[in-house]
Amino acid sequence: MTRTSKAWWFSALVGFIVFCFSFPAFSRTIRVGVYHNPPMVFQDAGGKITGFYPRLLEYIAQKEGWTIEYRFDTFSNHLQHLKNGEIDLLTCIAYSSERARMFDFSEETVWLNWGTVYTHPSIAIQSFLDLNLQKIFVVSNDIYH
Repeated sequence: MTRTSKAWWFSALVGFIVFCFSFPAFSRTIRVGVYHNPPMVFQDAGGKITGFYPRLLEYIAQKEGWTIEYRFDTFSNHLQHLKNGEIDLLTCIAYSSERARMFDFSEETVWLNWGTVYTHPSIAIQSFLDLNLQKIFVVSNDIYH
């Protein structure tokens, strides 16, 4: 091998290595389903996705070399998007055994969630028993539904 061909191969090898390392090895775009659920996740007046979950995800993404692509829709639609593989992750999804058969859940709870019943001030509700025979409206496909 001549000196010129060795120099060419060396230059090609260095160029290849520079090219390969100019991109993070595990760089990945994560499609994240979000919906209006303040303060955990919401769209601000300027249309930016913000809240507790986006801040946490952006911190993790920075450490892992991910790019986050937020997709804003309803919770019900996002359940279907997750099932169809159209999104990789859904924020603010409560655990149930039925959902665990379809989706992977983290081992640690990020946020403890609870439900709230709102009524007209003229209606006195003290317990769930007081809801018997009452007309109730809920968010479709929500864990409390």
